[in-house]
Amino acid sequence: MGSPTDAGSGITRDAALPGMAAGTVVCWVIGLDVPPEVLESGCGLLDPGELERAGRYPLEHLRRRFMARRIARRLILGASLGVDAVSVDFREVGSGKPEVVRDESVPVHFSASHSEDVAVVAVSAKAPVGVDVEVYRMVEGSLWEVRHLFADSERSALERVSERERSRLFFDCWTRKEACVKADGAGLALDLDSFEVPVGRIEDDGVTVSFARGGGGCRAVRLRSLDLGEELSGAVAVAVAGRSIPEVVVRAWDWGEVLRA
Repeated sequence: MGSPTDAGSGITRDAALPGMAAGTVVCWVIGLDVPPEVLESGCGLLDPGELERAGRYPLEHLRRRFMARRIARRLILGASLGVDAVSVDFREVGSGKPEVVRDESVPVHFSASHSEDVAVVAVSAKAPVGVDVEVYRMVEGSLWEVRHLFADSERSALERVSERERSRLFFDCWTRKEACVKADGAGLALDLDSFEVPVGRIEDDGVTVSFARGGGGCRAVRLRSLDLGEELSGAVAVAVAGRSIPEVVVRAWDWGEVLRA
């Protein structure tokens, strides 16, 4: 489909990466437990800092998952920008959120999250975006103690349901709040208990979540749930202006499609 990102990578720049329409948020769902040939083909796309960080992982499967998600992230962003994946450059803004160093005439916003063997990369050409994913597990002990990070209404809703239902709703609520914080870009400056998200089902077109600012200011994001199956909770949020409602498309990443035949 496209020219290789580099002569020795074995991965094409834009294979299986259709164009992104303005106003659409594309969420790529990526499996991270990949065959060795995927890492061998893609490791040439990673910069020295990424390779050094991968080497610090004490367990082999964690190192491999880190490399897989960084390779996929580079391929996705390279295709979105129309450049080779190896040339995508990153920096961190004040909140610690990574962003792409780019020509300002080519807008692209992204967010990434991972949990165990799954990652999600969300890309938007229109507005800042935030995404979060978590593998479900039982909420007990120290994990339940972080409920103080939720707003009063969220805690009350969680405490009224059974323990089994609470675990699912807990992670649904947690990923929604994390997605909102990432889209807002405030990072640790925005307390998780300072705003509310729905606990339970969200309508398909999403819900607007507002953050109160000092001096009467307010910022809003549009929040949607991601349907990722029975074992995963996921959410995506997009910074919005007025009543704009972005379209969200979920696509499954296929490693076989990005490996050059």
